Formats: sequence, C-alpha cells, structure tokens
Amino acid sequence: MSIDGRFQIDVLFHDTDGASSMKILSMDSGETVTSGKVALVTGTIGTATLTFSRQPIAYTAADGGTVSFSFVERVALQASPHVELTTAPSKTYFASGNRVGVYELTGSERTNTSFAIRTTTGTATYSLLVYGS
Repeated sequence: MSIDGRFQIDVLFHDTDGASSMKILSMDSGETVTSGKVALVTGTIGTATLTFSRQPIAYTAADGGTVSFSFVERVALQASPHVELTTAPSKTYFASGNRVGVYELTGSERTNTSFAIRTTTGTATYSLLVYGS
C-alpha cells in the first residue's frame, strides 16, 4: 500500500486581558508520512468492551489488500460523546466531543496484539485510525 498523509497538531492560546502586552501560549507539530500502513476503524460502541486484533486486522486497504500490523506507532481517536481506548498493558487514551486525539504509542503498546474500546455510559460513535508497519 502506498500512502500520503500527515499528523498535524496546532495549539494556540492568546491572553486577551486588555494589557499592553499579549501573552501567547503555543505548541505545534507536523509530520508528513509517506510510508507504512494505515487502517480506519469506525462504528458505534456501548459499555461492553470491543476488542480487535492487530494481526490480522479484519479490514482492507484501499487497494483491497489485508491490513495487519506488526508495529503500531500512532493512533488517532475521535468519538462522540466519549470513548476509551485501552492498549495492553492497560494504558488508556480518551476521545470525546468529536475532537481528535493523536497518541504516540510506546514500548510494548507498539507490538501487543489487541486494542480494546468502550464508552462509559450509553452509546458512542467512534473513529480509530491506526498507523504503523
């Protein structure tokens, strides 16, 4: 699979208290991605945990090939109203309010065999983008 993508994060706050000098708090990061694998998993989830495997993941790429990962570098998670994504060993990432969170996986999270996703109350819609090799 050939990919062309990017991870872009831009956080900017201006202190507009009317003082003569304005305070700015800013962070940004951007990276273009031209190799690797990506899968997008979407659906609706309740409080029952949904677990899915990285190898083989039951989804297909744009070219029709199977997407499975031996190494997952990042995940992007979006959900409404709220979901929790857990990677072994029990590290939890959150998404809510339809905002996107991008998370860098570390250590054994990158090679563990599964993810678990759930919401804490009711039902939620979610999108999980998995990027790796």
